[in-house]
Amino acid sequence: MNGEFYWEDKSEFKYTFWSAESDLKNGCAGISSGPANPKGNWHTESCTNVNSVVCQKRQSWSSVKLQTLLMEMTDEMTAAKREIQETKSKLAFVQQELETTKLELEEAKDNLLKSTHQISDLHEKHNSTGSLLQDFLTTEMDSLKHDIGIFKKQVIDVKNSSDGLTRQMVTVAGKIVQVETNMEIMKTENSKSNTSLSAFKNRVISLETETAMAKSLSRIEILGMKTDIEKNKLPPVGFIYIQYYGQPAPSTLWPRASWSDVSSTYAGYFFRAAGGGANTFGQTQSEFAPRITSVYFSNKDTHRHSTSISLNLGSTSDPITSGGWDGGWTGLKFYTTSGEVRPKNQAVLIFKRIS
Repeated sequence: MNGEFYWEDKSEFKYTFWSAESDLKNGCAGISSGPANPKGNWHTESCTNVNSVVCQKRQSWSSVKLQTLLMEMTDEMTAAKREIQETKSKLAFVQQELETTKLELEEAKDNLLKSTHQISDLHEKHNSTGSLLQDFLTTEMDSLKHDIGIFKKQVIDVKNSSDGLTRQMVTVAGKIVQVETNMEIMKTENSKSNTSLSAFKNRVISLETETAMAKSLSRIEILGMKTDIEKNKLPPVGFIYIQYYGQPAPSTLWPRASWSDVSSTYAGYFFRAAGGGANTFGQTQSEFAPRITSVYFSNKDTHRHSTSISLNLGSTSDPITSGGWDGGWTGLKFYTTSGEVRPKNQAVLIFKRIS
């Protein structure tokens, strides 16, 4: 039989002189076994039904390839687990800082509201007990100073762990300092003035509003920090990645980044640290190797360099005379290879992140 057929993957294979089994069961022709060919391996099967498949092209992978694929998948899973764990740790830290800041802001709000209520009570008693208001205001102002000092220290502690939240906390601290200054002015000018008490009350209410705004801004900044954490999973634009044989490509490790193969820029180069016998950084040093380039020989009596023979790369030199009249003359030729001097090495690929 002569002809051709196509595999399921659309590849073509021609055949000639296929022999049939001597016993054709149910009118089904079997293909005789033969040596493997590059298109695949023939597997003969018993023919029990009409038009049954008697051979098929099977793909076989070597144990080395299977081992390599398994190692690559293991490395990718390990890297993914490590990134997930790092992200969870960072988010837990941010959440903890947010909860701490919320508690501190609530405490400050409670203290300010308490002072507001106390001042309102004093305002109602002002007509009959002016001197009592003065003394009480002084005491409460000292207490508020103490609370403000503690709150300032808490703000500084929060700053050391979260710069995004610190900017808002400093704003709140600044407003509290303004309240403290206004209280000093009120004490100096007229502690019995209804106008000053009303203005102080309005400032406290204003500070309460600004504190609520600071909390909202803090939540927004924390959301921004979470976004930054997600972005930081990728290496920066311009990052250079060197791929060794058998290791994953950068597009596999960071599929969301775009990479450019810049291997041609450094094609054929070996690299060494700057300094010593190396050229300056950024400069290419030409190849060099110590070689015998010429041979001189002379008369054994005069010892003068009467003849010079050059040893050229990639060629055989002229004969160099050796020996003498007593033992006969001998001509020696030398062949010098022109290959580069290099250590045992293996090529790598160099990629650069472009976006």
